[in-house]
Amino acid sequence: MDTGSVQSFTTPNALVNAPDTTGGSKSSISNIRTGPSMGSASGSDPANPRSDTPTARAKLIRFGTNCDLSDEKKWLPQLHELTKLPTFVRVVSAFNMLSHVGYPLLGMNTVQLYLKVPGCRTPGHQENNCFCAVNINIGPGDCEWFSVPEQYWGAIHNLCERNNVDYLTGSWWPDLDALYNEGIPVYRFIQRPGDLVWINAGTVHWVQAIGWCNNIAWNVGPLTARQYQLAAERYEFNRLRGVKSIVPMIHFSWQLAKNVKISDPGLYELIR
Repeated sequence: MDTGSVQSFTTPNALVNAPDTTGGSKSSISNIRTGPSMGSASGSDPANPRSDTPTARAKLIRFGTNCDLSDEKKWLPQLHELTKLPTFVRVVSAFNMLSHVGYPLLGMNTVQLYLKVPGCRTPGHQENNCFCAVNINIGPGDCEWFSVPEQYWGAIHNLCERNNVDYLTGSWWPDLDALYNEGIPVYRFIQRPGDLVWINAGTVHWVQAIGWCNNIAWNVGPLTARQYQLAAERYEFNRLRGVKSIVPMIHFSWQLAKNVKISDPGLYELIR
């Protein structure tokens, strides 16, 4: 697997630690140390004048994550282009449950930008409250994706537990051989410029940039019982683990009951 010159230090078994690039809604720049090891003499850090010492030399990769594009005054032409997408993938739609929250959830019902250089990694995770997601590669380079169906998230959670990594808040990059040995199927594909990736509800995924590329992404909540059930279950799981959910499910449920005429009996019963 071509990691674009990035090599993460390995743990004994099934996972490797990876820089965390998924958390938070504010714009940030993540530093990724590269080279044979975290303390290798593979280059110098221009931001650190003492990085030329033998023990501190390390090459840094910059990754611009979660850049907010929600301001319609600044990004009106670009956001208007996204209204040309099919209804089920639009940022704002009557059929998108997240459009009924009533206020912005940055990066979920608004668009965010990711500025990538070769080797940037987004470690393994599920989307906030297991909602679906849309990701478009603007280019010019490619991205490599790895994904696992939602039904196997528990098996990956167990791998994290065995390797002393927190599944919800830790940064982890699965070893493919370990997943195969556990009988966990992995989808692996290349996202080229112009390609749209649909991440289904609860899908576990991790991504790395092969070339220089910009990506835009947001979440979508189809009006289905399955999507609502997964969101509610993750809300409770997060609560038990002491992790705050991005989506306020109680307020969210009242908003759906108030704004949407629900024809799906399963979804109606879950919300009720």
